[in-house]
Amino acid sequence: MSVDYKASFSIGYKVSASEDIAESEDLEYGLIDYLDCECGEEFDSFEAGCAFSGDIDFTCLIVRTPSIEGLDLSEVKSKLDAEVNRLGLDIESEFGLFGGVYCY
Repeated sequence: MSVDYKASFSIGYKVSASEDIAESEDLEYGLIDYLDCECGEEFDSFEAGCAFSGDIDFTCLIVRTPSIEGLDLSEVKSKLDAEVNRLGLDIESEFGLFGGVYCY
């Protein structure tokens, strides 16, 4: 048996499904599949956890390629906030840099 993994990191939020979408058919295959299909072109998502045990530590919605000039991230954060609202997600963390590994 081999173990593969995917390591991801970027600027964004840890997110979860809001009550509005938690029971909808949109989440039939899970939050990460919903985000893969529905998030905009400027954004991406990843899970940290282990497929073997079924433990998902967290899910993140991140900026795909943040172009950062200086230290002002207000425009990046505003775009991400709008995407979180559009997708009907709950924010579980402060805006920041996140990384994680998903083993499968």
